[in-house]
Amino acid sequence: MRSPSLRLFLLLMVALAAVGQMSQTLFVPGQGGIAQSFGISPGLTQGIMAAYLAMYGLSQFFYGPLSDSLGRRPIILAGLVLFLAGSLLAWHAASFASLLAGALIQGLGAGVAGVMVRTVPRDCYQGAALTRVNSLLSMALILSPMLAPVLGGVLVSSFDWRACYLFLLGLGAVVLLLQALAFKETRPEDLEPKAPVWVRYRSTWRNAHFRHHLWPLLAVFSGVVVFEAVAGVLLGERLGLPAWLVSWLYIVPLPPYILGSFMAASLAHRWRHKKLLQLGTSLLLTAALSQLLLAWLLPLSAWTLLAPVSLYFMAAGILGPVATSGALADFSKGAGTAGALLGGLQNLAAGMAAALSSFIPQHDALPLGALLTLFAVLAWWQARRVGEVSQSLAKTATPVIETPPQAH
Repeated sequence: MRSPSLRLFLLLMVALAAVGQMSQTLFVPGQGGIAQSFGISPGLTQGIMAAYLAMYGLSQFFYGPLSDSLGRRPIILAGLVLFLAGSLLAWHAASFASLLAGALIQGLGAGVAGVMVRTVPRDCYQGAALTRVNSLLSMALILSPMLAPVLGGVLVSSFDWRACYLFLLGLGAVVLLLQALAFKETRPEDLEPKAPVWVRYRSTWRNAHFRHHLWPLLAVFSGVVVFEAVAGVLLGERLGLPAWLVSWLYIVPLPPYILGSFMAASLAHRWRHKKLLQLGTSLLLTAALSQLLLAWLLPLSAWTLLAPVSLYFMAAGILGPVATSGALADFSKGAGTAGALLGGLQNLAAGMAAALSSFIPQHDALPLGALLTLFAVLAWWQARRVGEVSQSLAKTATPVIETPPQAH
């Protein structure tokens, strides 16, 4: 069977990921309407996102091993069917409890996207080609979080909050049809003998290459989530900026993130993996220290907050695809289990970081700078160890020839 083109491959992966990403924030402009519809406090509507994200993260630990055993295609289709069921329930919700149940089922189904967007590229690519593809995916995937709140606002203002879930129902149906028609199985045919799930996870964790690439990913995206959690407080409450301006300022660091991903894609075939990783962690540490220093020396303002954070996002754009590719490099077999552990731990760490930040008073940007610096030091320290691990693996690893995606 002929290999899928790169454009088709990217379309399939971006469409799959968009289902999960847009579901997180599309409904946010309708939170006030949801509270009025069910006669609840507006604060309780935060439980919708919490329910969704909890199942989105936990389900990934199951989808990965299942995809190694049953194949990528049936797991993707099953997850999307679950997502449609959750969207339908949320659209017709007669009570807040049923809306929460719909969000839980949505998250349970959408979790398949979080795993497969990491796993399928590893099935099809390796080496510098994998880094380049992950970089292209990273640039495309950042658009969904940018568009979702804006689109949600249009839907809510034109109709009501239920229109958001109707849109997600339609989006899920289109993506399900697209995957059913165009996605070909990518799981390797010559799988290793099956082992219990916990054994596969333990074996993955014991891989030093996986662990040392995992820590920079945990550090990077924990910092991104902490910024997203505190930026509204700092810009809205501390600086008194209007809500419309705050929403636009949230977008400021995203173009640097795209630029970082573009740099990783452009340099993947010319720079060694270790050099790219060092570039990302050095930029990350520079950005974090700049944030801390500016918060210490100058009064809080939009530019003293967003300038260093934008550099931090650029570093994240580099490190995301580079570290993901490195973490999964040794898993030509069992990539589903490795991708699930990678994604699940990222979500867990980011949630814990956001929870930690919520307990710290946000009177200025100093706590943010301190946390970003802590995360950046951790990423930089672990990235230094990657070179040693890579060298030791190079002595024993079987040489791998980079090939285009093969459909089975």
